Amino acid sequence: MRDLRWLLCGVACALSACTTILPTSEEGQAHSTVLLQQQAAQASARLRAGGMATPMLYAGFALNDQSTAFQGDVLRLSEITAQLSPNSPQLLFSNAQGAGKPALPFATIPDFVRGAEVLQTLASEAKAATRRDPLLVVLFSSHGGEKMLNLSSDDANGTLSAHTIAKVLEPLEAYPTLLIISACHSGSHVPDLQRDNRIILTAAAADRVSFGCQSNSRQTWFVEALLKSFDPELSLKQWFDRTVESVRTWEKNLGYKESLPQMVVGADMSAYATTPMRRLFDGGKQISRQ
Repeated sequence: MRDLRWLLCGVACALSACTTILPTSEEGQAHSTVLLQQQAAQASARLRAGGMATPMLYAGFALNDQSTAFQGDVLRLSEITAQLSPNSPQLLFSNAQGAGKPALPFATIPDFVRGAEVLQTLASEAKAATRRDPLLVVLFSSHGGEKMLNLSSDDANGTLSAHTIAKVLEPLEAYPTLLIISACHSGSHVPDLQRDNRIILTAAAADRVSFGCQSNSRQTWFVEALLKSFDPELSLKQWFDRTVESVRTWEKNLGYKESLPQMVVGADMSAYATTPMRRLFDGGKQISRQ
């Protein structure tokens, strides 16, 4: 009987450890808020520590829980921003964390709203500390459709629209921004999101699908190509062109219809698009947004 009790106790503990906290549940949102507060405190501490000539702030959102690729995109792109600006604050969100307590804030719409508010605070702190506009890098990775990105399977909202993204990011429009969307039909978001001080990279044209989002994928093809093509001596435009060539080669070799990734450069962002990336963050003169 004693052995049986120990066995039952072990099973109960195992089941408890594997309990999934749903992103939209009350428990999930409470836990997510605490994790975001922790990330915000760490990010603010990095800014106070100094060491950034021109600061970069990164926020990545893995919106859907049906593929490991989306969280992989968020985590791997954070490595690139860290290479360019080693002390750069990062905010990482994911709805694809599996069983047990999540290690990152979730990426529901309320989480996105809170994350944008934190990003705005950090951008203000960064500008005060360095007297320079920080470059904001914001990534969304998910399944997608026309002007929409899929949220987690338990989310009654279902999707995040291009209109909602535009409204939530509106308070951040004073800062130069690199916005990356890795999803099918992600080019359809451009009309709602393009701004003079924004560069937008999308994994696909408005009427095309993108690839690499199977349930067990490490990254989407677009973000994987960004990683493989990255060289800090390149400009953003050169980096994007190399990425497109890699994606096109993979699609051609497998007989897939081209996804046609898009790059849209705002009127005030040509210098950001054409200057070698290392120079943007090497302590040189503040870049002019022209």
